[in-house]
Amino acid sequence: MKLSYLKKLPIMLQLSLLGLFIVAVMLSIMAANYYSAINVVKRNNSDYIKGVISQLNQSISANSKDIQRIIETVAYNGQTVQNYLTATNLAQKVELFSQLKAYLSDMAGMKSGILDIALVEKNGAVSNLLANTDQLAAISREIPRNNLSYFLGLKMIGFPYHETPVLVAGAPIYSITDFDADKNELGTLLLVLDNRLLFGDGKPVNLPEGALVYMDDRNGRLFYTNDDSSNLGEPIPKDKLLNPNSQYMIQREAIPDLGGEIVIAMPNRVLL
Repeated sequence: MKLSYLKKLPIMLQLSLLGLFIVAVMLSIMAANYYSAINVVKRNNSDYIKGVISQLNQSISANSKDIQRIIETVAYNGQTVQNYLTATNLAQKVELFSQLKAYLSDMAGMKSGILDIALVEKNGAVSNLLANTDQLAAISREIPRNNLSYFLGLKMIGFPYHETPVLVAGAPIYSITDFDADKNELGTLLLVLDNRLLFGDGKPVNLPEGALVYMDDRNGRLFYTNDDSSNLGEPIPKDKLLNPNSQYMIQREAIPDLGGEIVIAMPNRVLL
């Protein structure tokens, strides 16, 4: 019925309707191809960001393992560290102190970004290189006693002339000769680290212009970001990134070694 009706229309109108139909079909195909291409681009960019996060985690893991090895090496150095911590004679301790300082300085030079190494004795006495000893004594009490090594996360610590954002890792120190429960624990070892040490030189990845990187510690405090509107020590601005009107595609993943999270926000305009 409809086809016979169309045949009765003027030829020019029939041609116009045919043309409109062809254009509609072509526009539909073009729209389908466009959205298909957008989805492919988004998927490829999503995979790329996941790869970047994986690369960051690998770097953090490799560097944290180096830190853990240094912690174990220092804590169980018998000739210098253990001798110093177990010395009961004041004169002997004074004599061992210069040897200890030289050893700690050498160990701090083993890896770029180690700003200080501190021994905190059970009585609260601190032997270190640079940082504020009162702050280190307080921080040492946050180290769990049942971990071989532990990353506390971001701290603001006083160094000569300035406060510095740092990451702190540490471990309890136990005697390698006396296994009596009351005498076995000798103190706490702390490593004070440049907050960018775990992933390089402060520019951890190459991302398109406008991409934002956030890394936080186990307490949810930022220890690295390239977002000028966020400050170290603050939470990741998830309300800005995850609201329904956000202009970003978000990828996030845990940082197992720090108990924190990496979040990368890529602007949609860059992705498309």
